[in-house]
Amino acid sequence: MPREPQTATPLWHDRDPRRPGRGFARRARGALLLGALAFALGCHPIEWFSPGFEAWSPPGGPAVANALAPREPCEHRTALRQPFFGDLHVHTALSMDTTIRGGTSTPDEAYRFARGEAIGLPPLRADGQPTRTLKLRTPLDFAAVTDHAEWLGETSLCKRPDSDAYDSGACRVFRGESSGWIPPGLVGNGMFLRIAAVVGFFGRSREICGPDAAGCRAEVARAWDILQEAAERHQDRTAACRFTTFHAWEYSAAPRRSKVHRNVILRNEIVPELPISWIDEPDAAGLWRKLDERCNATQTGCEAIAIPHNPNLSNG
Repeated sequence: MPREPQTATPLWHDRDPRRPGRGFARRARGALLLGALAFALGCHPIEWFSPGFEAWSPPGGPAVANALAPREPCEHRTALRQPFFGDLHVHTALSMDTTIRGGTSTPDEAYRFARGEAIGLPPLRADGQPTRTLKLRTPLDFAAVTDHAEWLGETSLCKRPDSDAYDSGACRVFRGESSGWIPPGLVGNGMFLRIAAVVGFFGRSREICGPDAAGCRAEVARAWDILQEAAERHQDRTAACRFTTFHAWEYSAAPRRSKVHRNVILRNEIVPELPISWIDEPDAAGLWRKLDERCNATQTGCEAIAIPHNPNLSNG
């Protein structure tokens, strides 16, 4: 089926009618600061650009799901409401912020931890083994890995040694390595420097993503497959239904430093082609519209809900 063209939405909006232009000016000052840092890091800010991942295909399931046994109906069913306990906000090393904070857990490890297995945690010993382990006292009933859709491709490209972007200056700084005149110690401990190496102030880094962001788009699709496959592997497909996984991601918009992030949770394995990030759709109403267009209104069985998190920091 041919892909339907979409109209790209501008990355920045000035939504404050009381102060016309003030919002843009504030973000422009931030852009100049990030540009100066990027130039120092060798990231060539003049080449940063903001294409959205707008081409899309009808929803489908992960390739691995087609090879798995169908889910059996749960043997214990009731028409009454029952309490279940789980976690719908979990990040792994596929998220930029988790990587910078030293997190190393994979989606598989996140689901094993939710099911009650022990996992190893950093810091790591010289042989690469964890120095500590963590285990839940009581396993959860359900979980969703909600890695940030923003910079999902960039993070993966910078951490995958066989990628074309791995040895770029921007990726070296993101990994905490030295680049040019910046000492390794400064880069390794400078969280803002590492973020600036990946976060384009106009959207995406050409150095990492390549022309037209094609490299990052392909890598987002690859990472999205990894997340889907992990969710399907850990779904209890037997009639016992002891553990449920949800395909999911986090949409992380922060207009005017307000936290209007949302965890997008899918009902089943029928999912949109790519997770929708705020880079591709900066307005929450636009997110809802695209979830309808790419999932809920497709009549494919795809269903999504968007759950706000940290609403106390949303400034209304």
